[in-house]
Amino acid sequence: MGGPRRSVFRTIGMTVGLGPALCLPFVTGCAAPPRHRAAGIGAAQGLDVRLQDYREAARAGVVGTVTGRVYVERAKPDGADTPLADVAVILVPHSEKLLGDLEALKREARHSLAAYHDAAARIQGRLEAYGAAVAAAAGAQVMRAAQVNADGMFRLDGIPAGQWLLYAARALFVPIHGSVPTKQERKLFRLRDPVRGHRAITAWLRELTVAGGEVEVVELTDRNRWFTGMVEERGPNPMPPSRGTRGAQTPRDSPR
Repeated sequence: MGGPRRSVFRTIGMTVGLGPALCLPFVTGCAAPPRHRAAGIGAAQGLDVRLQDYREAARAGVVGTVTGRVYVERAKPDGADTPLADVAVILVPHSEKLLGDLEALKREARHSLAAYHDAAARIQGRLEAYGAAVAAAAGAQVMRAAQVNADGMFRLDGIPAGQWLLYAARALFVPIHGSVPTKQERKLFRLRDPVRGHRAITAWLRELTVAGGEVEVVELTDRNRWFTGMVEERGPNPMPPSRGTRGAQTPRDSPR
């Protein structure tokens, strides 16, 4: 489940059957809007990370493992935790600039309702731009990706020793039911596609130190999430609830 991927820009998370309900950075067909990608590209110029250190550690075999569990904490002391399987994880070289930008975007989400609606896409755009910059400078193999399994577990092996940022995200599609304008009405009145729902985003962000021959353990829960937000979805027809939406715990409607 761990190890290098041919490209982390491929469809992370599509293997769990959620299809487009899981929207993450580096997922083909799930990119941030162009204006957010453009802003992220500008912020990613001039990487502040020594990628050579990661390559040298890998060549020397100084590698470790990152393993983790994602779950909803038990409601009662004698209860059981609920694993979250529909989560994708990416691991990128640590960047103080990237971390600062992401924290700033999270803070800005609290300023207004419009900023809140924009925040998830802006965060995604920034991560996409950083991933593209790293791939261009050192190849996509420097980054790692994993899909959480049915037990809420993930494992990434062969991670070069050094400082890393782990970003994990879960997206649940929440449909809006009701009548929508027909195609003819939209064309006649030049209406935009109606809102068919939104993706409720829960994200985790962790700074990690990987040491050669060691295992770094990560616990991601509903109580220690880094950010919650939403991405509005528009389309001509309402989408049915995606698998995993019913009975799932929906994130709160404000970023933490």
